[in-house]
This record gives sequence, C-alpha cells and structure tokens, in this order.
Amino acid sequence: MNRLINKVKRDLHLYDLIKGSSIAFLSRVLGMVIMYIFIMISGQIYGPHSIGVIALSMALITIGSVIGRLGMDTYILKQTAIHYVRNGQNYLITTYVALLKVVIPVSLGISIIIFFSSNFLAEEVFHDSSLIHPFEISAIFLTFFSLFFINTEIFRGMKKITIFSLLKNTVTPIISLILLLLLIFFYQGHNLNPFYAQVSAIFLVSLISIIFLLKFFNFKLDFLEKPKRR
Repeated sequence: MNRLINKVKRDLHLYDLIKGSSIAFLSRVLGMVIMYIFIMISGQIYGPHSIGVIALSMALITIGSVIGRLGMDTYILKQTAIHYVRNGQNYLITTYVALLKVVIPVSLGISIIIFFSSNFLAEEVFHDSSLIHPFEISAIFLTFFSLFFINTEIFRGMKKITIFSLLKNTVTPIISLILLLLLIFFYQGHNLNPFYAQVSAIFLVSLISIIFLLKFFNFKLDFLEKPKRR
C-alpha cells in the first residue's frame, strides 16, 4: 500500500489526476445531497408547486444563458488552457474582456426578451399566471448566470479544480439552503421562498466567482486600496 502511495506521489500527473477527480466527485456528491435536502424542505413546507416553479424558472435561465453565452464558455476554457501558462495573464485578461463585450450585451438582450415575454410564456404556454413574476425575476438574473459559467470555465482552464468544483457543484446548493432556512424562519408565509433562495444563490455565487477571478488576475480595485500616508 505504501509503495502504491509513494508511486502516485512521485508521478505528478497521476497525482493531479486522482486529486482533481476526487475533489470533483466529492463536491458533486455533496452538492447533490444538499440540493436534495433543499428540495425536500421546499416540498414539505411549500408544496410541489414551489418545486415546479424552480424547475421551470431554472430551465428558462439555463436555456437563455446557453443562447447568451454563444459557446464562449467553451472558447474561454480552450484559450485559458492554451495561453494561461504560455502567454501569461495579460493575454487572458484581454481575451476575457473582449469576450464580455459580446456575452453581456447578448445575455442582456435575451433577458429583455424573456422579461417582456413572461406574460405570454406563463399564461399561453404553461397556463399558469403565477409563473409571471418568477419568469420576470429569472430574466433579471440570466446575465449573472452567463457570467458564472464563463468565470468557472476560466478556473477549469487554469486547472484550479478545487475552486471550479466547489463553485460549480457545491456553493450554490449550500447558499440556497441557508437562504431558504433564513426565509422560513423570518418570512415563512411566501410560497416563492424556495425560488427566491435559488435565484439569490445564483446571484451571490456569480459575485463570488467574479471576486475570485479578480484575485487570480491580480486586479487592484482603487476603492479597496488604503490611501498612502505622505
């Protein structure tokens, strides 16, 4: 057993492969367990309709985000994997900024279309007017969802597997569950609490991914820097 462990440690590529796959597997399993708890609590307290609202809203966000990203998440993954080590951060930052100039306007355009189509989708397609408000909220958060996917693929291309796996699989369910419990404790009466918890988690995780990305890009935010004493 010790021989096998020592052999794995000496082979850096094998060690990184096992470490990365283990982290990805454990984070995915943990995320699934937490999400199951989230759904179970939501269903027991707010009924199956709340689960349906989440499912339809997330499907709407996901479809809109796929269109809004235009495949740029795959492109940035490839560019990061190729150029992060070879050409350094400057090239990657330039590529990222250029990509955002395309993804953000397109995602905002899709958001606007979905927002003003919420009445039609809810009443004419799903025949449920109670879906209008969730669809409108989903449209607002769609752009953040697109940015989240772009940012996580950069971490994946950098081989920051721990950050990628936690952001992609675990952090969103954890924040969703925490927010749901807070809403149940302080504002239990609203049937859309599970939905609010879910979309708020998406927004917060998107901000977290941006903060981590700024850190790895070594961006300096002027308003966070302390003034120098003369």
